[in-house]
Amino acid sequence: MFKLVGLQFLLAILCMFVGFSLSGWIAGVSAGLGAAVYCLPTLVCVLYLARGSRRPGGAKAHHVFVGEAIKIALALAAMMIVSAKFPGVSWPAFIAGLIVTLQANFFALLVRS
Repeated sequence: MFKLVGLQFLLAILCMFVGFSLSGWIAGVSAGLGAAVYCLPTLVCVLYLARGSRRPGGAKAHHVFVGEAIKIALALAAMMIVSAKFPGVSWPAFIAGLIVTLQANFFALLVRS
């Protein structure tokens, strides 16, 4: 699970680099914000699941559902914070960073070891 989070952060850096090189500073930061909106909640979810798996009997099904609910709530809250606190964000770059990070699961299948 931690490999997936690492891949998401790697893709976030790649999106930021592409945004910087194609459209400048604002697009790079916006792509980074879009990626962070999903990377950080995923990290929290993975840490929650890892904590649950250390308990006797391992992680249960409800740990997965609670972890996903936490991830969705944090992602929505982060999107609202970005829209409120960063009025100059480039929305196409933000959405591109978010989509690329969301698709990290599919990229993980390609680089699976």
